[in-house]
Amino acid sequence: MTKFISDEDKIYSEFETFMETTYPEFFKHRSYGGFSIGIGWFQLLRDLFAKINEYVVSERNNGNVIEMRVAQIKEKFGELRVYVDGADDHIAHLIHEAEKVAYATCELCGKPATHTKKGWLQRLCDGHAKS
Repeated sequence: MTKFISDEDKIYSEFETFMETTYPEFFKHRSYGGFSIGIGWFQLLRDLFAKINEYVVSERNNGNVIEMRVAQIKEKFGELRVYVDGADDHIAHLIHEAEKVAYATCELCGKPATHTKKGWLQRLCDGHAKS
């Protein structure tokens, strides 16, 4: 029996592969559990980890070693949560800023979020709030 793979499953798989191959030192272990978020926040995470990587490389070039790894990335109560081990204050600030941007971003498509769906809390744009 052939397993049906949806377009959304393919997008998640491609994103996970991209993040793990682009930033292997942050995702070098499988215990982080993947990405439990909507695809609308994927670009936020790409941008966040590009900034973190740039900072870590810069610090390394200055003789400072930062051993950061991702512990968990998920949506909780309608908000992005990025948990890492080994972050310094600057990385914690970058994560906090990304979490604030996510609150203003539709989790499903990445457009500006204007609504919070009740029940299972989700930040949604006008279009997804109506559907």
